[in-house]
Amino acid sequence: MNKNNNIFTYATSELSQDAFLCWLFSFAMKDSDYEPVLKACAVDFLKQFIPELEAENEIWISEVPKKQYKFVDVLLTVNDKYKVIIEDKTYTSEHDNQLKNYADTITNDFNEYKKICVYFKIGFQGDLSNVIENNYLIFMRKNILSTLEKYIDKTDNVIFKSYYEMIKSLDEEANKYKVLPVCEWDWAQINEFYDQLKSKIKKDFNYDCNYGKVNNESGGFYGLWIYNSIFRNYKGNDYELYLQCQFYSNGLIDICYKASSKSGNKIDREIREYLISKEYGKWGNIADKYGFVKPKRYGSGKTVTLGLYENKKRFSNYKQLEDNIYKAVNAFKNIVNEI
Repeated sequence: MNKNNNIFTYATSELSQDAFLCWLFSFAMKDSDYEPVLKACAVDFLKQFIPELEAENEIWISEVPKKQYKFVDVLLTVNDKYKVIIEDKTYTSEHDNQLKNYADTITNDFNEYKKICVYFKIGFQGDLSNVIENNYLIFMRKNILSTLEKYIDKTDNVIFKSYYEMIKSLDEEANKYKVLPVCEWDWAQINEFYDQLKSKIKKDFNYDCNYGKVNNESGGFYGLWIYNSIFRNYKGNDYELYLQCQFYSNGLIDICYKASSKSGNKIDREIREYLISKEYGKWGNIADKYGFVKPKRYGSGKTVTLGLYENKKRFSNYKQLEDNIYKAVNAFKNIVNEI
């Protein structure tokens, strides 16, 4: 399909995706038009949302799918006993307390139904902790694609194929990070690289990672934060230590050893020296030993850079960048184990 002739090239808002989801699930209604492939796909999604449905003799949408019911993106009624909240996200993230509020609204309005909450996301999101905390099933692009792919060759429906092609195109574009030079990456390749690296670092180091865009007056950067609740206490105040990878739009990259004050006090020279070497006035006792060098100047505030593993460096390919981040994580691990 020509991308320029795909309606989802132009219908990019979350409301457009809401409409697609309502349309697709409508084919699982008992009085719907006869579209067996679309119905099978809708039922497949429902069984993934509600595993208990596997034991049911029949699976159907009991009421017309609702769009923007009291700000809930999509609300489905399934088998006359489940209310399915679909919080539909494209490239934005949840905000304020919306996930809890939506769940509470449906519980209050339909307390005779079992409530199911789904976070349906085609884009990227580094921090999903709030989604997990609110008991939403996380259904990301890879889950969506793998479901649609089962049915794409079994139907000629243009709307269905257009939606699939839009998501597939995004996924293919994001995965070009594996073949493009790092200096040619855009937001999609950077985020996909971070997303894949996040899982690897968790597996290999048991460190958590988040990623996202940081906007500032100098143009901002795409950040990757590597941490694991590593705190050091100095004179009654806690300081969190972590790594920060800063990817700039021109392909330059910083890998920084950072500290953040948890009590809100500014991090001064004395505190910095403690977090660098544990002995006041002796830079290099530990940090330099593991490959971190002094920044050109220290900032002041609740968060500071203590050392640089890489400073404004360019990498030719994703594997070289990944290897250097791994080396920095190893060095960081050695520092925090020693101080």
